[in-house]
Amino acid sequence: MKISGNTILITGGGTGIGRELALQLKARGNDVIICGRRENRLAEVCEESPGIHYMVCDVASDPDRRRLFSEVTKNYPDINVLINNGAYQVDRNLALGEEELDGMEDEVAAIFTGPIRLNGLFIPYFMKQKDPVIINTTSILGFTPKPPMTVYCSAKAGYHLYSIMLRNDLKDTPITVVEIVPPAVQTELNMEGRKKRSKPGEAYPGLKVDFYASYLIDELEKGNLDIFCDAATDIPSEQVKNGPRYAMEQVNLHF
Repeated sequence: MKISGNTILITGGGTGIGRELALQLKARGNDVIICGRRENRLAEVCEESPGIHYMVCDVASDPDRRRLFSEVTKNYPDINVLINNGAYQVDRNLALGEEELDGMEDEVAAIFTGPIRLNGLFIPYFMKQKDPVIINTTSILGFTPKPPMTVYCSAKAGYHLYSIMLRNDLKDTPITVVEIVPPAVQTELNMEGRKKRSKPGEAYPGLKVDFYASYLIDELEKGNLDIFCDAATDIPSEQVKNGPRYAMEQVNLHF
């Protein structure tokens, strides 16, 4: 993938990996549009890096998705890269029955059905674009699930399989499909659950988000289509919370 000269839409661009990708891709000479549900967080990113554009959008909502597609293609007709990054995560204990499934449909829509629908809107448009790329963010938890993120793990596993099938269906088109598979990364995802699972005063383990975004961009530039953090020996220990042992055990997962 070329790393400059693109027009890129990043969902979930107000925080975490999406935010860092937006900042670093803008610095690489791309026109970047971010979207998400919280306008204040989107505005903070644009304030930090003037020239980034934002739209408030809940990708789980069909009217929001359609409005996003319509306005982005109208205002940024050269758009050629879509990064599906938005998601949220809820701790659930299925042994408690139906009460633990409240909000499940929204969680699945944010992770799985919403991005699939959004891709469906953009694919016909991308067929006519130069160097079009769809980037799907799945998760290492879709390969090695971990309770209590039950629905999140299941939806990410499904999104991984969908990404394989999407690449197959688009193999004879101009569109490149990339899957990025984050390990644990220091973001705001499910902070309430993370705090419950961490010991008092213990930092949640994972890669520093700015380092991980830089790693992703380097891998994209190399042309890698399936991006795992599968080279722990190449990751400086200072970029990993809880030290190099964590990196080796949890990041060095090769598939």
